[in-house]
Parts: sequence; structure tokens; C-alpha cells
Amino acid sequence: MADDFGRDVSKFISNLTRNLSTKAKDAVAEVAARTGVELIRKRTRQGFGVASNYNSKYKLKPLSASYIEYRKTINLSSETSPSKSNLTKTGTMLDSLDAKRTRPGAWSIYLYGQNSSGKSNAEIARYVSRARPFMFLSGGEIEEIKKAASKKLRELVKTKF
Repeated sequence: MADDFGRDVSKFISNLTRNLSTKAKDAVAEVAARTGVELIRKRTRQGFGVASNYNSKYKLKPLSASYIEYRKTINLSSETSPSKSNLTKTGTMLDSLDAKRTRPGAWSIYLYGQNSSGKSNAEIARYVSRARPFMFLSGGEIEEIKKAASKKLRELVKTKF
């Protein structure tokens, strides 16, 4: 899933930061993880998913007619509409995407908190991902993450020298 950024991104970050301090590694890895969070959130709200890392994005499966009717009766997030398939009903799950430090020099993407019914956002994500996978990164998104991490490294180098 997106929490490990795929082997290629992890290897890229490792090679990029091999001779850096833990503080510098953390800074680069944090930028990579936070960029991943924003890319997943933005793409999903636009109605697209990714089935596995490096795959292309695809249009999320349409909502059923009965579910569209149900959505017309509830208070939806401003990020969606009754018929839009973008995994946003209240916005809680996608808003709960975040990056966290998992160990020195390593960050991960995760979902925190729970919705109003008491289910964790991670549980909800696992459930919706069966029909509408979204917690992966496309090849293009992985390239964007690499660019953001490289830019952060260049900034760190400039401040050091």
C-alpha cells in the first residue's frame, strides 16, 4: 500500500540520504510522505483510484442508484455530490490521511481516528478499497514524490554549504 511508498521510492530515499544525518533523513522522508498524502487525497477527491503501486490511475467505480438516493438525504462534505464516486461522504476518512515517523529517518502514510459510527478510518479504507482501491501511488505520483524529496535534499545541502 501507499504507506511504504513502494520499494523503488524507499530505495531512492535511502540512496539519496545514505550519508546524511538522521535529522536530514527525517526531513527528506517527511517531505516524501507528506507529498504522498496530498497526492492520494487530491486524486481520490477527483474520483480516481490506483489499484497497486506504479499502476495508472483509473476512474473509481460508479455509485449504485440506491446509494446515490441515500446520499441525497444526508449532509455531505463540500468536497462531493450525491452521485460523485470519490470516497467522500463526510470527508473524515480522506481528511484523516497523514504522515508519521515510523523510525529515525523513515516516515509512513497512515489513516488515524474514527468516524461518527466509531469505526476506525483505517477499517473503512480497507473496506472501500475492496471495490475502489485508492491507497496506492501511480508511477507519475511516485515520480512527483521523488522530485519533492530531491528538492528538499537540495535545500538541505544549500543550507549546509
